[in-house]
Amino acid sequence: MTPSKWLGSLAANSEIFNNFNVSIIPYSLNLNVFKIQNKEFAREVFNLPTNKKIALFVAESVTNERKGFDLLSGAFEKIVDKEDLLLVAIGNVSATNKQENVKYLGSINDERLMALAYAAADVFILPSREDNLPNTMLESLSCGTPIIGFPIGGIKETIENGFNGYLCPELSIDGLYETIEKFFQNISSFNSDKISKAAHDKFNNKKQASSYITIYKKLIPN
Repeated sequence: MTPSKWLGSLAANSEIFNNFNVSIIPYSLNLNVFKIQNKEFAREVFNLPTNKKIALFVAESVTNERKGFDLLSGAFEKIVDKEDLLLVAIGNVSATNKQENVKYLGSINDERLMALAYAAADVFILPSREDNLPNTMLESLSCGTPIIGFPIGGIKETIENGFNGYLCPELSIDGLYETIEKFFQNISSFNSDKISKAAHDKFNNKKQASSYITIYKKLIPN
């Protein structure tokens, strides 16, 4: 059982697992926590400006190359008009690795605070070079915050262009920069309530549990 079609395909075509049935069951979340919340209140909690557009990055370690913060930094450097745009980063980072024009919130281990962080942002940017079905993606969508990401792994299965975010045309700084620009040019077309509802329908605990029960019933003899 895997959470994404991408990983399921790898398993089905591997030498070890190609003789086994592969089932796709996405992760689920505590949707009583990850939900639509008031943006102004969320920004007040983190002392974030209310008069700027905010792009959010989240990783356990900001300097983890796989998570692609260097690609995001490169893309932001190309943006000419950044006066009304703020990049916020959550995750471990040393003082020597901190960059100007980025607000670092450090590590957050509380789900409720994470939900507020997603609510505070206008867009969650997920520049991973490799990823399966990242929980941060599901959390952001459940909070109604659209996503920009690369067309890899389970990300390309989840992001629908123009509905809950945009997929970059390629895995590169230029591709990310162009997509960020495109997003903010069309920001008004994204509906947080619809994004959140679609995520809640797909990633709820009951749906995940039902899928597991179905498989177990097939495996257990009558």
